[in-house]
Amino acid sequence: MRSLVCVHPCTHARCVAYMWAIFICRALASLFTVRHNAKMPKTKQLHASEHDEQSALLRWSELQVGRYPELEMLAAVPNGGLRTKATAGKLKAEGVKPGYLDLQMLVPRGPFHGLLIEMKSMTGSTSKEQKEWISRHTKYGYRAVVCKGWVAARDEIVSYLGTK
Repeated sequence: MRSLVCVHPCTHARCVAYMWAIFICRALASLFTVRHNAKMPKTKQLHASEHDEQSALLRWSELQVGRYPELEMLAAVPNGGLRTKATAGKLKAEGVKPGYLDLQMLVPRGPFHGLLIEMKSMTGSTSKEQKEWISRHTKYGYRAVVCKGWVAARDEIVSYLGTK
């Protein structure tokens, strides 16, 4: 008897359905995890954080490498987060710059050299530095976009990969 799940990449309907079920369960679990915070008002709506949105996108990309091999080139740029002053100084000396975009996929498509994405939560906003980076990347022939939520980023990637 055949196993229910085959070695990835697989196009068997049961395997694809199984992978999607796992993906959806993990994505929903991470998106709707309640964060306990005593300072949060009870009436405030819960939204997935930028971290949760980006994590969901990368989980999706791992499952879709068989369909879109270019997704192997999708990488995060660890540019944010809390750091000690010493670590911040070292990273600055190594070339970390404020506002640099979160994700990059340096795969040429159509008129573009690559795709860069600034991930945002559904309530997040773009900083002045991020807008400047988007402008610079666009000037030099890259597709640079802001995506609110992992679904918007997924749609942008799929659209970009379909560009001839």
